Amino acid sequence: RALWVQRGIRSVGLRGAVGRVHHPHQRRLTVDGRHLRDDPLGDPGCARERDRSEQVEPVATRPFDADTPLPTVNPLGKVPTLLLDSGEYLAGGPVIYEYLDSLHRRRRLYPAKGAQRWTTLRQAWMADGLFDTFVLIIVESWQPPEQQRNDYLQRCWSKVVAILDQIERDVPGYQRLDIGQMRTVGALQFLRLKLPTVGKAARGIDPMYDLTSGRPRLAEWLKPLARKKLFREPLLKPE
Repeated sequence: RALWVQRGIRSVGLRGAVGRVHHPHQRRLTVDGRHLRDDPLGDPGCARERDRSEQVEPVATRPFDADTPLPTVNPLGKVPTLLLDSGEYLAGGPVIYEYLDSLHRRRRLYPAKGAQRWTTLRQAWMADGLFDTFVLIIVESWQPPEQQRNDYLQRCWSKVVAILDQIERDVPGYQRLDIGQMRTVGALQFLRLKLPTVGKAARGIDPMYDLTSGRPRLAEWLKPLARKKLFREPLLKPE
């Protein structure tokens, strides 16, 4: 496998990457920047949790550049994308995470059946939504303040707050670490990292906003997980 990774959005100091993954079946993977050191782990976290990280050899790229080879792999030119040596590709984080989760015989990060599977998938989808919504705020913050759409920013931010509140309600039901919790940690770490900068650039967004304030269960759950090497170790070394 080869790992294509967007480390994030250049305008807010993130970088991108492309890489190779060494495996008997020789597949290639493209992973989204939210999962790297600047944007905390998701796909790499899944790989590490299942002893696949040693198969990843990152190589730099930026999906927004005109000369990126990414569209030759995925016609949408988007990350994450997993390219198999057969020429077939897999796209989208949830698909790739579950693929990685299928490469071992230990307990799965994706519950196989029952109500817990649907709860876990919903939580993973919600975590991705938290990341995606905040990225919309980032993109809007690139505009000069007088050109930013205040109503749009506030609508996006209200969704961020609503998701945080839902996570607070979900925490008591969390069981063993699964893909839903892993994606949630990654999204929260991404917000923690970027909010101080983005909040200064985006109108009406508090750069000092505390994601866990008023959410004691979320704070208690997140604190030990955020310290785990799994969620701190970079997939790419700083350039």
